[in-house]
Amino acid sequence: MSIKGMTTRTEQGVNLPEIGRIRKGAAKGERGQVGKNLTHFRFDFDQNVAAECDAVVSKLYGAEPNNISVFLPLASRNRLVDPRTGEVVARGNESGEYDNPNWSAWLEVWKAGGLIYRSDGDRVQFKRHPDTWETLVTNWQPETPCVTLKKEPVYSYTSKSNKVVPVFPAYSGRLRLLLLELERFAYLTFVTTSSNDVRNISHQLNAYIEMAPGGNLQGIPFILGRRPIVIGKPIGTGGKPVRSEEWLVYLETDPAYVAARMAAQKKAAFQLPAPAVMEGSFKELPGIDDEPDWEPAGHKPVAERSELDDFFKPGPDLETIVDQAPAQAAGQATTGATMDVAPAAPPKAEPEGEKTEAPGSGKRGNFSIVLLEEIVERGFAPDRSEAAKMLGRSPWLYKANPIKARGPIYQWCKLYRAKVDEGTPPDDAASDVTITVQELTDGEFKNE
Repeated sequence: MSIKGMTTRTEQGVNLPEIGRIRKGAAKGERGQVGKNLTHFRFDFDQNVAAECDAVVSKLYGAEPNNISVFLPLASRNRLVDPRTGEVVARGNESGEYDNPNWSAWLEVWKAGGLIYRSDGDRVQFKRHPDTWETLVTNWQPETPCVTLKKEPVYSYTSKSNKVVPVFPAYSGRLRLLLLELERFAYLTFVTTSSNDVRNISHQLNAYIEMAPGGNLQGIPFILGRRPIVIGKPIGTGGKPVRSEEWLVYLETDPAYVAARMAAQKKAAFQLPAPAVMEGSFKELPGIDDEPDWEPAGHKPVAERSELDDFFKPGPDLETIVDQAPAQAAGQATTGATMDVAPAAPPKAEPEGEKTEAPGSGKRGNFSIVLLEEIVERGFAPDRSEAAKMLGRSPWLYKANPIKARGPIYQWCKLYRAKVDEGTPPDDAASDVTITVQELTDGEFKNE
């Protein structure tokens, strides 16, 4: 059994312990005044782990840590959800945001360490009475419009100098991060109250989700850093707009990771099958040996042969034999051959189980020992028997020319192995990969 909203699997129910905060400003003063903005990060660890963790951070980044190597602890997905209900919404929906539990941004008001007000800029998600602490809104209910930013205060208080001080909602962004060097499955939270930081981090995370496979950023190394940028402030001294330099926060994928991924993508792009050569040309596809794709009878030592050799040996081309028989007979007649030739013995029937047949085709497959051994050498199958079973899942491969189509056959094996390793059922993987390879070859390697 579970307690709804407490033990059920929600965003709040899937999390790691928090061991500290990463802040942009200096610590508060003795009177509680906010510390000045820094040009680097300040780590604020939990007192139980502060000594150990501070030593690790100081060793890695020095006294003024910047450009921190981090990971995102929770999986994200390339889909839009309604933050109020958690339901998936269509693209373009104004209420939708990316499903990323590592990042949250709100308009909030805090008092004496307690949350008083939280909204998304349109509706109130949570609200308490500032004096009695009575809960007025929880989990968006009752539906309440939010106050106008910088115009309507959430509450007011009287200062020691008898001045009424209004309290307005402030931006509040929180990003959960892992530092692997700490060797803990516990996260740190980067916190910011800057509208520029909230906007930049949101846009950068959204872009990375669009680029990552499935939108999952978990396991990708990022750099959390600060850099000086000149920005405009709405109101300066004397009511005039001013421009000033601020050390804003950015989130960037680790350049070493990007270089490795780009190299892998480039290598994969050049592994696509090359275009087929024109019929009649003796050129072969790049990377294909000059080794023949058949085994002459008796060529291999008996000690090295196995029962699979005859099982997968290509069958005789019966049509060619029939076509050549009259010509051979005519040649014997013109040379004056008088020797009596015994009629050819009928072909020996092969025992049951020695033919490979495509499902429903009734035709013998043309998988040679050389082809099967090359598939094993390339790591697509552990042995020739498994290689044959793998190829046997695609009727298209039973008909493909084993010499002209060797490149597409290897590409088929590579794509098939990748899909099976991802968890796709073998038959479904074979069907999908066959369609893909047929489209890539664009009909150049025709089946026979």
